[in-house]
Amino acid sequence: MQRIIACILAVIAWIFSDIINPLMVELKLPQLLNPTAKIDMSQFELVWHDEFTGSVLRPEWISYKEDDHLVLEDGKLHIKTSLVENEDGTVSVKTGAINTSGLDSDWRRVKEGYWQTYGYFEIRCKFADGLGIWSAFWIYAGAGSELDVFEAWHAKSEDKFKRESFETTVHYNYYNGNDSLGRFHAADCYDEFHTYGVEWNEEWYIFYIDGNEFARSNANGDGTSAIPQYITVNNAQGDDVRCGKPADNLPGHPTDYVIDYVRCYQYK
Repeated sequence: MQRIIACILAVIAWIFSDIINPLMVELKLPQLLNPTAKIDMSQFELVWHDEFTGSVLRPEWISYKEDDHLVLEDGKLHIKTSLVENEDGTVSVKTGAINTSGLDSDWRRVKEGYWQTYGYFEIRCKFADGLGIWSAFWIYAGAGSELDVFEAWHAKSEDKFKRESFETTVHYNYYNGNDSLGRFHAADCYDEFHTYGVEWNEEWYIFYIDGNEFARSNANGDGTSAIPQYITVNNAQGDDVRCGKPADNLPGHPTDYVIDYVRCYQYK
C-alpha cells in the first residue's frame, strides 16, 4: 500500500511540476544565509573612509567615466546618468564611476590611491533605479580576486522580490574561477539606504547587509586573496536581458546611485 501511495504522489507531482516549479521560483524570496549572525565591529578599527560631506572627493579616488556625472550634494555622492542619442538612432548611457586604484586606464600609477589586504569594507547607499544600468560595489586587484559585494541587475523586473534584489559573486584565480553566491533581497533598495559589506580574512569572504551575514565564500576551496585590493563604486552599463534598454527610461526618471559613505576597517 505504501508503495502504491508513493507512486500516486509521484505521478501527481509530475503532472503539476510545470505549474508548481515556476511558482516556487517566482515566489521565492531571497533569504539571508544566517540573519542572526551580525558582524562584530569591535574587532575592527576604521582606517580609511569618505563620508562625502565636503565639496570634493578624497584625493585617492579616480574618476574613470564622466566627471560631471559625479555630484556631491546634501552630504551624499550622487552618481548620475544621462541618455545620449547616437547618430544611428540608438541610445546609450553616460554615467560616473570611481575607484581607489591610483591607476589610469593603461594601469599606470598616476596617484597614491588606496589599497588594503583583509578587513571589512562597507558602503551605505541607494541603488540607481534605471534601465540599462546597474549599481555595483566591488573590491578588486588584477592579480587577486574580484569581490562583487553587489550588482543590482533587476530594476526592470515587474516581480517586486526580484526587482528589490542584488547578486553577489566572487571571481578568483585570474577569472578562471567563479563562485556565484546567489540573489539576495534588499527591501526598497532604490528608495531606502542599506549598508552592504564584505569581511575578508585568511579563510573567508563574508558578506553582510545591514550588518547581517547573508553569504560567505572561500572561493570554492581555492582560498582568499592575500594581496592588496582597491575599491570600485560604479554604475555599469549594458546587458539588455537583465537590465533593460536605456531608451526605455522615462524622460526625467531619476537614476541616481546615491552613496552616503564608503568605509574601510582593519582588524585590530
